[in-house]
Amino acid sequence: MADLSTRASDTPARGVFSVVLMLTVARTCVNMTRRFTYTFVPEIARSLGVANSAVQNAIAAQSGVSILSPFAGGIADRFGRKYVMAGAMTAFGVLALLGAAFATYSAFFLMMIGFGLGKMLFDPAALAYLGDRVPFARRATAVGINEMSWGGALLIAAPVTGLLLERSTLSAVLVALGMVNFAGALAVVVLLPADRPSNESRALRVRIRPWAVLRHPAVVASALYAGLNAAANELVFINYGAFMDASFGLALSALGFVTIAISLAEGVGEGVVATLGDRLGTKRLALTGLAIAAACYGALPLFANSLTLATVGIFLLFLGYEVAVVAAIPLYTELVPGQRASVLGTIIGFIALGRFSGGVIGGALYAAGGPGIIAAAAGVTALIAMFVLARWVRVSTGGKE
Repeated sequence: MADLSTRASDTPARGVFSVVLMLTVARTCVNMTRRFTYTFVPEIARSLGVANSAVQNAIAAQSGVSILSPFAGGIADRFGRKYVMAGAMTAFGVLALLGAAFATYSAFFLMMIGFGLGKMLFDPAALAYLGDRVPFARRATAVGINEMSWGGALLIAAPVTGLLLERSTLSAVLVALGMVNFAGALAVVVLLPADRPSNESRALRVRIRPWAVLRHPAVVASALYAGLNAAANELVFINYGAFMDASFGLALSALGFVTIAISLAEGVGEGVVATLGDRLGTKRLALTGLAIAAACYGALPLFANSLTLATVGIFLLFLGYEVAVVAAIPLYTELVPGQRASVLGTIIGFIALGRFSGGVIGGALYAAGGPGIIAAAAGVTALIAMFVLARWVRVSTGGKE
C-alpha cells in the first residue's frame, strides 16, 4: 500500500468531495462541544447552581489544554488519522452522557476538560487526513470549506441549546451532544476510506516525540507565525467587550449584534479562502488577510468615534484574521507530509500559547493604557507575524504557495 503522503494526487475529484464533506460534518459535531456554552453561560451556571465565573473557568480550562497539542499530534501519525478521529468522537459521546447523568459542576468541569483533550486529538488528525487525501492545488478550497464547521457549529448549537435549556435541562443538551458525536464517530468509521501511517511515521513508532518536527526550520517559522497571529488577535478580543462598553455603554443585545458581525466575518473569511486560495496562492492570501487585520488593530482607537465604524471595523478585523488563519493551514499540511498530524499538533499548541499570552498581557495592557496601547501592541505583533511568514515559511509543491 502506498504511503499517505503520496496518495493525495491519486484521489479522484468525487473522492475528494466526499472526504471534505464527511470531515466538515464530523468537525461540526466536534466543534459543537466547544461552542455550545458561550451564549448561555448564565443559564448553564443556574442549572449547575454556581456563579457565572465558575462556568467561564471551565470554558477557559477546555481551551487551555490545547497547549498540550504537540503531544497529541504524533498519536494520529503513529496509529492512523481515521481511528483517532473516531476514537475522539466516541470519547465526546461518553463524556457528554456522563456529564448529563451526574449533572454536577464537578462533572461538568471534568467533561469540559475532556472535550478539550478530545478536540486536541481530533483536529490534527482531521486536518492531516485532509492533507493526505486532497492535492495541494485544491487544498485551500478544501480547507476553507472544512473550516466552515466552526461557524456552522455555532449556528446549529446556539439555537438548539437555547431551545433545550428553555424546555428541558442542561442534561438534555448534553445527551444531544453525545448522540451527535456517537453518530459522527460511526459515520467516520463507515464512510471515510481507511488510512495507515506513512513509512516516515512508522520509523518513529518506538515513541512519540512531540518536538521532533521542530528540527525543520519551516515548522518553527510556521509555529511562530501562528502563535504571534493568535496573540495579536487575543490582545484585542480579550478587551473588545470592555472597549465597546466604555466607548458606547452597550447593552447585552447590542453586544450580541457585534458578535453576529464577528461570526459573519468568520464565515466570509472561510469562503474567501475556499474561493480564492488555490487561484491566488495561500501564502499571499494569508499575508493579505493579516495586513487587513494589522491595519484594523492600529485603527482601534478610531473605532470609539462611532458605533457603526466600530462594527464595520471589527468585521474587517476578524475577516482579515480568519483569512490569515485559514489560508495558512494548507501550508502547514505540506511542511512535513509524513508527519502532518505532528506538525499540526505543534502549531495548535503554539496557537494556544499565543492566545493565553495575549489574554494575560492584553488585560494588563488595557488596564494600564487603554485601547491605544492595545492597538500598538497588536499591530506590531501582527507585523512581526507577517515578516516571519513572508521570510521563512516555504513549502515545495506543485501548486501556488
